[in-house]
Amino acid sequence: MRYLFFLLLSIILVSCNDKETQKPIKKPEPIVIDYGLTFNDFKVVKDSIKKGDTFGSIIDKQNIGDKQVYVHLINLLPITSITETLFDQQFVAGQYKSIMDSYWETEMAWRGYLVCNHAIIDPAAAWMEAKKLVSYQLDSGISLSQVLYFIGTRPPNLPQYNVTAEDSDPSCSANPQCAALNLVGDCCPANSGVFLGCCR
Repeated sequence: MRYLFFLLLSIILVSCNDKETQKPIKKPEPIVIDYGLTFNDFKVVKDSIKKGDTFGSIIDKQNIGDKQVYVHLINLLPITSITETLFDQQFVAGQYKSIMDSYWETEMAWRGYLVCNHAIIDPAAAWMEAKKLVSYQLDSGISLSQVLYFIGTRPPNLPQYNVTAEDSDPSCSANPQCAALNLVGDCCPANSGVFLGCCR
């Protein structure tokens, strides 16, 4: 009987040890797909806006930065054809100097947005700035081609000048090359305001 007791005790102890060394079977996490993304591929922090939160406090939590330029640019996103409607020339001109003063201190990732912002009030200057952007260092939400397209589709902000001198004669006969072509009427400019190729 003693042997039987020791045998039983040994079996219990050995079987208890086996249970302790076995690792629990880990169930696979369910695959979560939302907004077209597989959330399992990312570290998703499910926080929410709480009572008393301000836009500034939310931005601070995102570690975007404390410069005014970041607050401005986060509102500029994304760059689309409606951007200029939301950020009109008067608004951009009013804040331009304070934002652009920090241009060279701003990371390349954000500079594409700064250049688009500048294009709203001065497309020609923005084009020159865009030539200095490093494409692969831009934010993943914007590409160099998108920046150039945005600049290229801005309406020009050129002042209207009268390019004819006060005493100039617009008639074709007053311009030797137009007269040689036997043109009549006004050529430089024509009644439509267009200068013909014969004008010098």
